[in-house]
Amino acid sequence: MLEKLDYVKLVQGFATSKAFFEETKRTDFDLVLLDIELKDENGLDICKIIKQENKNIKVIIESLHESPNFILHAYENNADGYIFKGGNYAELKNAIDKIVFHNEKYFTPVALKIIFNKQESDKLGNSRSKTELTEREIEIMKLICGGKSDKRIAKTLYISEMTVATHRRNILKKINCHKSIDILNFAIKNGFYSSK
Repeated sequence: MLEKLDYVKLVQGFATSKAFFEETKRTDFDLVLLDIELKDENGLDICKIIKQENKNIKVIIESLHESPNFILHAYENNADGYIFKGGNYAELKNAIDKIVFHNEKYFTPVALKIIFNKQESDKLGNSRSKTELTEREIEIMKLICGGKSDKRIAKTLYISEMTVATHRRNILKKINCHKSIDILNFAIKNGFYSSK
């Protein structure tokens, strides 16, 4: 498949990563296609080493695995692309064009979705940790989301209305918002409250 591409000058295969790294001392490679499961090695680990030693070499992981763990590992090890074995010629050509000639990444749609979901999950975790809401603030936030007034919250928690108002202000400040509806939106988005 590679030899069909007009711009490909040389295609070489290697039985081990040691043989490949020896050849890199003599030959400048633009692109490496790596499987994950190799005879005695792991392609994801090899990818990491390649990118550490020469960032100019582009690496595409080509595998049968659709496991999120493998895909995320490839992404974290700075692979430039991830495609599935048995894919068509057009996808391979598209991946190479984007990666080698336009310096972009190419992850097959399934892999992209997994990466995107992980990034969104990380953002959610970060937003939670940054707010540093106390247990009492979370408790009051849930009651606010349930539509309870400051007076009702004060009675429920056996505290003064002034204390509830202070907690409300602190919650708004911590989540960087200004209105009570923003508290509801924040609580739903970050899993503190369900409207169902």
